[in-house]
Amino acid sequence: MEALKRLLKRFLHRRQLRRDRHALSKMPDSFLKDIGLGRGSIDFYTLQPDNCLLQDERKR
Repeated sequence: MEALKRLLKRFLHRRQLRRDRHALSKMPDSFLKDIGLGRGSIDFYTLQPDNCLLQDERKR
C-alpha cells in the first residue's frame, strides 16, 4: 500500500511539472521577462524541486 501511495505521489508531481513547463512555454517573452525568466531557464525552474516558481502555490 505504501509503495502505491509513493507511486501516485510521484505521478502527480511529474504531471504538475509538465503543466508548469507547458504553461511557461506558452507565455509571451515579455511576461517571462517580467518574472525574471528566459526561455532557456524554463526547464531549470520546472525540473529542479528547490527552484520551483510555483512552490508556494503547491504547498497550499
